[in-house]
Amino acid sequence: MWISSPNYEQIIRGNWRLEEPNVTINLHNVMEVSKVFNNDTFGNIFKKKCIIKAQLEGIYSAMQHIDSNYLCLLEKELQKKYGRVLE
Repeated sequence: MWISSPNYEQIIRGNWRLEEPNVTINLHNVMEVSKVFNNDTFGNIFKKKCIIKAQLEGIYSAMQHIDSNYLCLLEKELQKKYGRVLE
């Protein structure tokens, strides 16, 4: 997912030192900035999934007691959001 980001190529180019002959050092540099990039760009996907699932469970619980168009719309939006997190 992150490797397909248009900004990721700049991350690699900016952190691969051509003057550094040791490939291991360059790979380590790119790995470290890749971790930061991943977290900054996509965040913690597991955490996002858990939050959306909890919100959906709350909606399902409320829907057992209330017939609401708003809750139906909110459910659809959260389902879409959940799908985007998984992409």
